Amino acid sequence: MSELRIEARDVYDDRPTPPREGGRDVAMDDHGTRKIPANWRWGYIGATFTSFGVSTAMIYLLSGALYAQAYGARAAIIGAVVTWIYAFVACFFVIRHVINEGISSDLLSRSTFGYMGSSYIAILYAVVCSFYFAAEGSVMASALHEAQPAVPYWGWAVITGASFVLVGMFGMVLLTKIQWATLVLYFVGLGAALWALFSGNDSRVSLDAMRAWSTYNPNNAPFDVWTVLQAVGGYIGVLGAILAVFNMDVARFIRREDRVVGRWVFNLVNVTFPVLIMYIVGIQMLAGSGQPDPGVSLVRLIGPFGLFITLITQVRINVLNMYGGTLGLANFFSRMFGFVPGRQFWVFPFLILATGIILTPFREYFPRITIYISVFLCAWVSTLVGERVLVRKRRGLPQYSEVRRSYLPRYNVIGMVSMWVPVAIACVMASGAFGVKALALAVPFSIVVPFFAPALVAACLSEERLLRAYIGRDLAPAPKENDLLTCTVCKHEFHRSDFALCPYHKNGWICSYCCMSELRCETVCQTGDARISPVLLQIE
Repeated sequence: MSELRIEARDVYDDRPTPPREGGRDVAMDDHGTRKIPANWRWGYIGATFTSFGVSTAMIYLLSGALYAQAYGARAAIIGAVVTWIYAFVACFFVIRHVINEGISSDLLSRSTFGYMGSSYIAILYAVVCSFYFAAEGSVMASALHEAQPAVPYWGWAVITGASFVLVGMFGMVLLTKIQWATLVLYFVGLGAALWALFSGNDSRVSLDAMRAWSTYNPNNAPFDVWTVLQAVGGYIGVLGAILAVFNMDVARFIRREDRVVGRWVFNLVNVTFPVLIMYIVGIQMLAGSGQPDPGVSLVRLIGPFGLFITLITQVRINVLNMYGGTLGLANFFSRMFGFVPGRQFWVFPFLILATGIILTPFREYFPRITIYISVFLCAWVSTLVGERVLVRKRRGLPQYSEVRRSYLPRYNVIGMVSMWVPVAIACVMASGAFGVKALALAVPFSIVVPFFAPALVAACLSEERLLRAYIGRDLAPAPKENDLLTCTVCKHEFHRSDFALCPYHKNGWICSYCCMSELRCETVCQTGDARISPVLLQIE
């Protein structure tokens, strides 16, 4: 079978980054369902501290407290160290890809799971983001109720959700400004809270208990391998693997020219600070105050300023939670139903779902819920990494991530089997039906097995079937003289790497967005004698 030779510019927008270009529509949608073009990228410092909103999330403080309560501080600390190692390696690998290609977590998943196969991950990701939004929103509602108890908790929960409607309509340009504007306030507030905690100026703070924070164990949980595995399992996915996903959606904006130093700075800042530092501060706050909710603790420690800092911090993270969730909804409905109204359309449905979760007693089941979320997220990330390392490199498959519907199969059997079979088994293990040991091993199982499974599945396929798992039809490169093309359908101009030759539209060049929303064609481009050839990428 002959190889198809293509150039880097046929799959990457590799132009030197020009000044940013785009109007209000682009600023609101952020190319939510397509690659980030060269003219909508910026420097790694700006991207790093935009994503830092995730790093300052109260859920890291809350998780440190809740896991220390459930498993004891020693087990919780080991869980944090293991999670940091895992998150750093996973983030470093995937961020290299998304910066190089300008793609989100959903687009990265398309070539691993197939065009339709990745849509199921997109909707689950949206639900997970709504859970994170709810966890952060509940901290806001609790802090407000602590300061103004006349309004019930549920009232503050509804007000909290509704307050994000307007800001949710805007994209990464506004989010970057919000993150930078509130960063100094956050550090001032955190410093003031730590001073108050260590000085013991509140009668409800025990300095003796706080000094012994590393051995804090209010429920006398046994310190053994199974307790440690449960602590690792709950934390490593819900606040470890999720960083690989969240960071992809922001890191994709970094200029390709900055991809080497950018991924180091981005990764060091946005993994080390939340996973280790914030988490340990959460345990210290719990030990000193006996109160796991950081919003309540901040109000008690520094009064109205603590409430202000809590609200500022929650706005920082929840605009990113909402951004990721609306991206997930937009990508799911665009592929499943060809419905492409834009990312901002999904703000209302997302907020309704998230507010509904806030009103449930989800905190009572927090450790168990986070284990299920960890199973899903860890399996997702491990499959993404495993099939690229163990299958693509070893079997001569495309190293880039194809995102265009015209060139992708509906389902990639390697990714689908490698992820969902282990997830199903791990969920049964996490249910507790087979005992504490099986529960403790559920998340490690969902990390290890999906990483190695792609190699096993690929070994069972013939060469042609393996190619068809990744390639829907041969890529048709645009005319060599053109870097920019005009879409036959929408009449807008994009980089050549965004286009496919469309037989349904009279062999015209069609952009990925119009190709995605065109359901009448029934993917006629992949029927009949559509050729499948190995792809050799020529980087000039």
